[in-house]
Amino acid sequence: MYLKRLVEFAEENQELFPTLGYKHKKYHWIVNVTGNEFHFLKANRGDEKILPDVTRSSGTKPILLVDKADYVFGFASTDASEKIKKRALDRQEAYLALLEECVEATQNQSVAMILKLLRKPIINFPDNVKENDYFIFRVNDDEFPHENKEIQLFWETHLKPSVKSEDEMQCMVCGEFGAVMDRHSIVFPLGPERTKMISANANAYESHNLKASRGAPTCYVCEQKYGQALEHLLQRHHDTKQPGGPHMFRMTDLTYVYWLRKKEHVEGLSGLISLSTSNPNEVRELIQSTFSGVNADSELKDFCILTLSANKARMVVRGYEENSLLAVQKNVERFFDAQNLNQSRCYGIYTLAATMYNNPSTQMEKYAVDEWIQWLMNGKRLSERVLLPLLKQVQSGGVMYANHGAALQSWLVSQKKEGSAVTLSKEESYNCGRLFAVLEKLQQEATNSNETIASRYFGAASTTPQSVFGLLIKNSQAHLNAIRKKSRGKEINYSKRIRDILENLKSFPVVLDLKRQAEFALGYYHERQDLYTKQGDREGVKINES
Repeated sequence: MYLKRLVEFAEENQELFPTLGYKHKKYHWIVNVTGNEFHFLKANRGDEKILPDVTRSSGTKPILLVDKADYVFGFASTDASEKIKKRALDRQEAYLALLEECVEATQNQSVAMILKLLRKPIINFPDNVKENDYFIFRVNDDEFPHENKEIQLFWETHLKPSVKSEDEMQCMVCGEFGAVMDRHSIVFPLGPERTKMISANANAYESHNLKASRGAPTCYVCEQKYGQALEHLLQRHHDTKQPGGPHMFRMTDLTYVYWLRKKEHVEGLSGLISLSTSNPNEVRELIQSTFSGVNADSELKDFCILTLSANKARMVVRGYEENSLLAVQKNVERFFDAQNLNQSRCYGIYTLAATMYNNPSTQMEKYAVDEWIQWLMNGKRLSERVLLPLLKQVQSGGVMYANHGAALQSWLVSQKKEGSAVTLSKEESYNCGRLFAVLEKLQQEATNSNETIASRYFGAASTTPQSVFGLLIKNSQAHLNAIRKKSRGKEINYSKRIRDILENLKSFPVVLDLKRQAEFALGYYHERQDLYTKQGDREGVKINES
């Protein structure tokens, strides 16, 4: 499906793409052809044009009218080995044969003139020509033969594979019968690796005895169109300080590519995905600007997102989703609303996923980022694979900040089919967490100790509450007596808090499952936040304040 959508994107946005078999490429020299001579003109640094192109990995494969010095002129440096000099002559022979084929097919006189001059025994090169320099030809100061429509058609035809009728196959994209690509030619950058969408270069990758790329038969036109589309979508912003690109963003080893059917792109979506922390008002403004003018038809599956990674020069398609842009907007809004802890910040994907690890930069796994992305974009619930390491960080790390609270609340909201709030006030697990927070604060004030009960009991209290709360409540009586000596008002306030919470607790649960452990931790966080509000600390609280 995603290949069809990429081909569709190329066809809907033809103005973005060059003729099939052509590509934006840099070149180093213009060879101006006047009369019976070549005049070499050095190109400016970074000059590029839409030129004929072909992917070369091995063997001899010339490019029409545009190529390196060894292909065009048989050029090799004077100190090159005999092997390299022979290779250059073999490459030039193949290049001249291609020009002959072009002249025969098109009768183009400019190409015929170039071919004639290339056959001259001696050509005077500038001193600074290098073997890997790219050359293009210009005739009579104004004509670039590679831009001729007939030559463009010849090059497209030349690149198309040809097979006997009995070897024809059905293209898996367009459904037409004919010749299919033995090897797909377009290479895509995914992080540090260069990959191909479809590749098979060993027996282990063969399917039904179909070698190379014939296990996924694709005709030349579809291969070029999906390649052009994906190359375009993978382009990064010209401003390298901006993360990702107009149609893509990258986290850990995953690359996400997204686009709209019938339209070119969605402005601002990468910013929503890549933000670290931001003011909720700013997030709302960004959502509004990103989805302004969204089609209100929730049945129109117009938003496409493709998840990619690389494995030894092969592209791995890890997922593909289609959804309505309206649904995506609602999912994004729900994602950020789910973090509502009455604080002055919202968190992005990476920050939330990082709460699962001690050292996110080295430990973070692909699944962690992908699950948070799927929750943001498609409203898919987060799994227990996300919750378990997050709880471990909270239970054993000795500290709980606002990003932990936001991640826990997000996980709980994601378990619901709709809505962005959780009602936990009557849940035993939630109230156990609240009670633990009050008992911890009471103990800290009573003893003036840097080490609180959280460092010793938080893990047990959040997993097996019945085993520890009897002891904690018993100890709290001594702490209340100590507080009474300092402030009768504080003692009354603590007693009232404890009594109000216990009224919601019929009993202490024996064991809490993962979901209820999350509710415990969130109750703890909410109560701690409330306890510290008067001190102006709404951004985060430590479990163990040592």
